[in-house]
Amino acid sequence: MKNSGSITLLILVLFSLLVIEACQKESEKPDALLQEWQVVSMRRPNSASQQYPVKPYILQFKKDKSLTFKLDVNNCDGAYTVSQPGQIKIERLAYTEICCDSDMAQELASLLHHVNTYQIQADILTLNGLGELKLKRIK
Repeated sequence: MKNSGSITLLILVLFSLLVIEACQKESEKPDALLQEWQVVSMRRPNSASQQYPVKPYILQFKKDKSLTFKLDVNNCDGAYTVSQPGQIKIERLAYTEICCDSDMAQELASLLHHVNTYQIQADILTLNGLGELKLKRIK
C-alpha cells in the first residue's frame, strides 16, 4: 500500500511538471507571436491604472518579421526581432497618414515603440517596455 501511494504521488508530480513545461514553452516560442492580436488594455508609463480601448486595435506579427498595427484610421508597419525567448525589439515603424487617429491610438503606437519584452499566457499577449499593452489572440 505504501508503494501505491508513492507511485501515485510520483505520477502526479511528473504530470504537473509536464503541464508547467508545456505552458512555459508556448509563451517562449517566437512562432506563438504569429497571430493577430487585439488590444484589450494599456498602461501608461508610471501609472498603475489600465485603460481599455473602445475600438478594435489590431496588431499582427508576420512570419517575415514584419508587423502591422491597425489604428483608428491609419496603419502602422514595422519590423520586429526576437533575440531570445521573451525579448523583442520593434523598429522601423512607419505610419500611413490618411487622417488623424484618436489620442488612444496615438498612445498605443507610442507604447509599441518602447516594447522590449513579451509574454504569452493562454490567449493573452503582454508587451512591456515603458508601459504595458495586453492583447487577446484573435481566433
